[in-house]
Amino acid sequence: MDALHAQRSHADYLHAAGADWIFTAKGNQPILLARLKALNWADVPVGERIREVGHGRRETRTVYVMSIENILDRPATAWWSSSPRASARSQ
Repeated sequence: MDALHAQRSHADYLHAAGADWIFTAKGNQPILLARLKALNWADVPVGERIREVGHGRRETRTVYVMSIENILDRPATAWWSSSPRASARSQ
């Protein structure tokens, strides 16, 4: 989802509708981004790790699952966060 739509009003609407949602944390939400960067990611369980090879690169994407009650100042139950992908040129 584009950062334009990653706004509190969208999150509140989706939560009220009982919908599942994933947002990308970017610079348009500096407090949220700072809270996420401050987490000790080594303590967050890995939900899934995906390794792919394509376009001459080996890429690894890691998805973390956590409760976000201590991150957001609003009700929510879970957060899926994809770490920046790690890539290397394959030979």
